[in-house]
Amino acid sequence: MNYLWAFLGTLALSGASWAMSFVFNPVTMLFVACAAPVVRLLGKLPADVGWSAMGTYMWVSIFWPLTLAPLHYLNYQILKGNHWAYGGLVLGTGIVIALIVLLFTSSASP
Repeated sequence: MNYLWAFLGTLALSGASWAMSFVFNPVTMLFVACAAPVVRLLGKLPADVGWSAMGTYMWVSIFWPLTLAPLHYLNYQILKGNHWAYGGLVLGTGIVIALIVLLFTSSASP
């Protein structure tokens, strides 16, 4: 029964985050801030600060909540992990999504 409540809570969190995708989201800002140095090392100039980052935050805010329910199923049903493992999966997946979005929205370095 606890898995059902956790799953429903995860769906509610992802739905609420997706509905508010055009508002600055601190979780999204964390993911983008963690992925931006890697994009700089790859020779691109990421839009991670100021008003130019609004599109990046919007795209990450749209995509990362869509991974919460599949990661919940993967962690608790398939891998039989604990809550810390789920947090690590969410953090890692969010950073990878931010990295992909930043690679597509970044400009070439001057």
